[in-house]
Amino acid sequence: MIQSKKSNIDNVIKGGRLKVNNNFLTFIDKLAVYFLFSLFVLVPVFLYSRIAWTNPNDKFIGIVVFPILIFVGLYSIFRKFRENKLMCITTENSLNNNKESVLKFLERKGYSTQSKSRNEIYAFREHGLSYNGLWQYQIAVVLDNNKIYLNLTKHGPKINFPVFLSHLFLRRDLEKYLKNKPS
Repeated sequence: MIQSKKSNIDNVIKGGRLKVNNNFLTFIDKLAVYFLFSLFVLVPVFLYSRIAWTNPNDKFIGIVVFPILIFVGLYSIFRKFRENKLMCITTENSLNNNKESVLKFLERKGYSTQSKSRNEIYAFREHGLSYNGLWQYQIAVVLDNNKIYLNLTKHGPKINFPVFLSHLFLRRDLEKYLKNKPS
């Protein structure tokens, strides 16, 4: 779970990153993800020179499969590196209206609110393929006047893999909800 540091909200907003408590396990988690997905990049690069280009199956692997693996590996490393980056949504509402809107939106999306304060909301939702709540999505929302800062992370029992596209879909859905908000 994300555990926010006791920090000034203004510093979090100014830095554009969620401040979390880093311990040895988060270091090992990042190291494991970086190592695993760097293999997605290095192994295809190494095997590329060993392809028999006369065989159509090897040609398909070299032209289609290897670039896809390299892209997935690089994107995964990039997403893990920017895991605590906050996405900004500009609104026309005050802090209290933003808070009410975000809480209603999270409730509609099936998120359970873990904690909330004046400027922060932490909520989670069990992953669709999860068993006994082992895999979860956790969302951290930092509220300000006319702005909502959003972060989505994925939490698993051993390794926290990066979120690939869910954060973009969540942001789009929240923007749509705020635009067409029921009064």
